[in-house]
Amino acid sequence: MSDITRLLDVIRGRNAKSVGLQFPVGLRTKAVELAQDLEREAGVMCLVSADPSFGACDVADMPVDLTVHLGHAPMPHLRYDRVFFFDLGSPALEDYRFLDAALPLLPRRVGLLTTYQFREWLPVVIAYLEKHGHEVHVGPPDKRVAYAGQLLGCDYHTATVIQADVDGYLYIGTGDFHPLGVAILFPDKPIIIADPERGEARDLKEVRDRIVRQRHAAIARAHDAQTFGIIVSKKIGQDRMGLADKQPMLTPQEFEIVLGERRWEDYVFDEIRAY
Repeated sequence: MSDITRLLDVIRGRNAKSVGLQFPVGLRTKAVELAQDLEREAGVMCLVSADPSFGACDVADMPVDLTVHLGHAPMPHLRYDRVFFFDLGSPALEDYRFLDAALPLLPRRVGLLTTYQFREWLPVVIAYLEKHGHEVHVGPPDKRVAYAGQLLGCDYHTATVIQADVDGYLYIGTGDFHPLGVAILFPDKPIIIADPERGEARDLKEVRDRIVRQRHAAIARAHDAQTFGIIVSKKIGQDRMGLADKQPMLTPQEFEIVLGERRWEDYVFDEIRAY
């Protein structure tokens, strides 16, 4: 486990007697070790949330004095109560095979995107790409995004703010979830995933096209529906009751297609941004 001195200082400073730990699925293997360390060093009782965490909008409601959330950065526009985000830092960048694999797939002007886990790699990746002749752009943070270049599954600000300056994007990370929205939002720009765990790179085009077809099929099925149910989350960063009361869960553009007011050819992926 990484250095927990800062975390111990926070626990003692807040006079916490019970601490809740919340991990994303990929970090759960560290749960027992961290809980044992905190109980031994701080004399607290630790509870570990069994629910998976999908982001800083998804903080567990636990019966403890302090909830420690790991693996995500706090969303600047939210106000958390008795929650501390413990920064695990980025792993060391030692193997460049995933970047080597991405080079032949990239346009000259490229936007750089990543997740919280790999954010500390960006200066090194920028230097690497520029050394190989690329013009690199990184979007700044905003109200929902804590770091430059950081991509959330629900927020593409760092991609949209630089879209006029780039011909494609390089995403440093694993899986399709985070960059998929960018691929749908900008279908004419290649989205290349450089996966440091697998040491490989790939274009997201096939995945994007499959998801768009599935979305079109869902819109077509909705055409004959008379009653729509709306599901609303009550989690701190996901509560959109006001938004749900105003519009259906199809995006406005998709609802126009259902009503016959927009053609399929004019389908546009819509990013819902609510503060």
